[in-house]
Amino acid sequence: MPRPPDIGDKYSSRHGQKGINSLLIPSDEMPWAVDSGMVPDLIFNPHGQRLDATAFQWTESNPPFHDYAQSLSKAGFNYWGTEAMISGSTGRQLEAHIFIGIVYYQRLRHMVADKYQVRSVGRVEPILRQPIKGRKLGGGIRLGEMERDCLISHGAVFTLHDRLVESNSDTVTVSNFFPEIIEFHHFTCCLPTYPKHQLF
Repeated sequence: MPRPPDIGDKYSSRHGQKGINSLLIPSDEMPWAVDSGMVPDLIFNPHGQRLDATAFQWTESNPPFHDYAQSLSKAGFNYWGTEAMISGSTGRQLEAHIFIGIVYYQRLRHMVADKYQVRSVGRVEPILRQPIKGRKLGGGIRLGEMERDCLISHGAVFTLHDRLVESNSDTVTVSNFFPEIIEFHHFTCCLPTYPKHQLF
């Protein structure tokens, strides 16, 4: 059964121009062309073309021959394929002329409904106190530098404090070579007969 598009699904052109669906907009709020009345199916940032260097996608969406451009202009369209567009949400004309072209896009099998991974509590690694790896083992997403920077940019102070201070500072690991119990509120002890990831 085909699934409807969802935020987080992955798409790609035939030239490897991959992208993630970041926003779903109703058709009445999409911009539309002034001359032709055409409503685009997909809008993407043109800077991705330059960064990913997928130059052949331009040749697919551009008329490859000079005659096609002349035919466009004779039919009343712009010679370069750009059109003035009206914003569907505000009703005002966009300042820049937008290039409209036909490009084949395919949906990849990386869908957010199959990929998302969440958990509240579970097993953690003994040293870093980060969730263990593996979806089958009940692992979670590790909080690295990039995730930390993202939380900082969004101002999620309490989440940062919980992940970087509370979840790491409440536990002290007692080594197998020095099994003395240190006087703390909570402690973690790894017995020599058990694997390191089994904590008590």
